[in-house]
Amino acid sequence: MPTIYRLFSKTCDSFYVGSTTKTLKQRLGKHVQKSHEAPNRKVYKCILGSGGFKDWEMEALEVIETEDAIERRTREQFYIDKLKPDLNSCLAIYIG
Repeated sequence: MPTIYRLFSKTCDSFYVGSTTKTLKQRLGKHVQKSHEAPNRKVYKCILGSGGFKDWEMEALEVIETEDAIERRTREQFYIDKLKPDLNSCLAIYIG
């Protein structure tokens, strides 16, 4: 089931909100991989600069009952707007 998640530091207040259709463990693995491919991305720069993923965790904010990508992005944007994560660099969806 699609999930909206929060990737957060255990040592400071920094966090990132995202969505996935995979398990949280699989998505975390993808974040680790991407951190090597795009180390200058805001979220990875923070994680790598604070000692790596050992002090970071993921938690589910919401499990979505539909596979619809637009609904998933809309719910992700809801949590971005509500929680105001400091490591998200852009909007999840464009509303225009």
